[in-house]
Amino acid sequence: MPPEAGAPKSITYRYRMTFGDGTEKTFTVDIHSEHLGLLREERASYPEWTRLGFNQCPNCPLEASQNPRCPVAESAVDLVDAFGDFPSYEEVDVVVESKNRTYSRHASLQTAVSSLLGLYMVTSGCPILDKLRPMVDMHLPFMNREETLYRMLTMYLLAQHFRQQKGQPVDRDLAGLTRLLGEIRQVNVAFCGRLNAIEIKDASVNAVVILSTLGDFPNRLITKRDLARLERIFSEYGP
Repeated sequence: MPPEAGAPKSITYRYRMTFGDGTEKTFTVDIHSEHLGLLREERASYPEWTRLGFNQCPNCPLEASQNPRCPVAESAVDLVDAFGDFPSYEEVDVVVESKNRTYSRHASLQTAVSSLLGLYMVTSGCPILDKLRPMVDMHLPFMNREETLYRMLTMYLLAQHFRQQKGQPVDRDLAGLTRLLGEIRQVNVAFCGRLNAIEIKDASVNAVVILSTLGDFPNRLITKRDLARLERIFSEYGP
């Protein structure tokens, strides 16, 4: 069916998860092609745990008077409802469809949900996670450590190029990236607390735990060894 006239152009990712008993769960994520914000329909009602003040992140800049609900919780509520009663260790076959390619993987439910939850979180409108939106434009499901590191660094450095073009201060030492990842970790830890406060099994919580490893970048992932290897890869651009 063609899109309605005047409807925003979207980037679509479809996650289809098949359980051992043949049960399937499908989630379609539509993202605005320009600002990369999540396109979603409003629910008639939202559970209490989505309220902004419910285990609010300590670094959240939002005010409940203007934002009654947490953007991340509001975006992920259907996902949490769908998998709240599933154990994280259950195995599933996952197929992720996008416009240009299809990805597939056999993985634990927490790994599958983590990749999908990451899409919802970054596109939700959270002012802290918004900084990661450029990565959504070329979403890569199930990234490993090296892929995450490469994509995060290239995204951040490209952002510095655009800042320089506009005459704005540029962060060439990655200090700002270190601070950003620390902020992201606080959000992920606080969202874990939000989910832990409601009666669900561990699949959704463990998915956020996987995501929270992004916050370990300052201490664990961006090392001199990593940068030295990348420097060798880019040696053709050197003297």
